[in-house]
Amino acid sequence: MHGAAKAAEARDADRVLARVSEGYRDAAGGKADTALSLKRYFAAYESLSISLADVGIQRGDTSARARFAVRMSGRPRAVAGLEGLLPRASRWRFDVRLEAEKEGWKITDAAWERLEDD
Repeated sequence: MHGAAKAAEARDADRVLARVSEGYRDAAGGKADTALSLKRYFAAYESLSISLADVGIQRGDTSARARFAVRMSGRPRAVAGLEGLLPRASRWRFDVRLEAEKEGWKITDAAWERLEDD
């Protein structure tokens, strides 16, 4: 999870997606939908800082489940009013399933919810 967080901090959608399975699904769709969302989100921010907390992993031989909290902060771009629309900080709770694939552990599905801001 830390590798995906570092890639997100670098606003590198391709590096994040390299950790996502081709069969990935979430409430918004599949990997292609996630790719578009990530690219739009990363383009909207000049900088991002991401930290993980309360990481818990239940690991089996071929699958794992990770639960963790994410704190994101960043500077929205001063374009088209984005700086007034996008949050400078937010907190999230993630529940992620991973499977062992030839290239290593890949995220196969995820669910998340926004937490109350501090």
